[in-house]
Amino acid sequence: MKRDPRTGAPNFYRFARDYLHAYLPTVQGHSPRTIEAYRISLECFIDYLTGIEHIDRAEVSFDHFERQHLKAWLAWMIAQRHYAPATIGLRLSAVKAFLAYCSHEDITLVALSQAAKTLKAPGSPRTPIEYLTQAETRAVLAAFTGTTSKSRRNRMLLILLYDTAVIKQGKEEAVPQAGCRRPGSPAPRLPSGSAAASPAPSAQSPGRDTASPC
Repeated sequence: MKRDPRTGAPNFYRFARDYLHAYLPTVQGHSPRTIEAYRISLECFIDYLTGIEHIDRAEVSFDHFERQHLKAWLAWMIAQRHYAPATIGLRLSAVKAFLAYCSHEDITLVALSQAAKTLKAPGSPRTPIEYLTQAETRAVLAAFTGTTSKSRRNRMLLILLYDTAVIKQGKEEAVPQAGCRRPGSPAPRLPSGSAAASPAPSAQSPGRDTASPC
């Protein structure tokens, strides 16, 4: 029986025990380390309730899993604990998974699970892409001297990547992709100091325009 005999409400600790000791290891087949991560996440939320909202540990119930409590918990992890976005996402995902399990076990907990699903953890900051400088591009091209067939092949592949803007240089305008150059704009060039043969022009049918803007 997962309900409190005094109040008839779902008993949080009974659900948590079955979730950690029966459902995750036997039904889901999770490893002990994964189950420990779920347990730590639930403990983190309980520590917030007892330490910040001053709720006695024995009195923690599903009423404290309402959306406003979870939102305050997220704000606490960000502002007070200074957790990384990935850690916050892990903690919140574990609580969401627990509430989803509880909603399948007891229909009266579906609303809690649905409300928790609308919460999102803060996103991780994107790391700026570092581009090659002209000196670095020249150094990469110079590494292939062209004395062997593989060296010439690799050099031409790098030149192709540069000409089609797959390899870009920092603080410079990206080279348009081949076939998409604006009419009247100059052809893309390699960095000074690197030599490469220009590709032969493709045969055109008589009367056809050679420039086709994208």
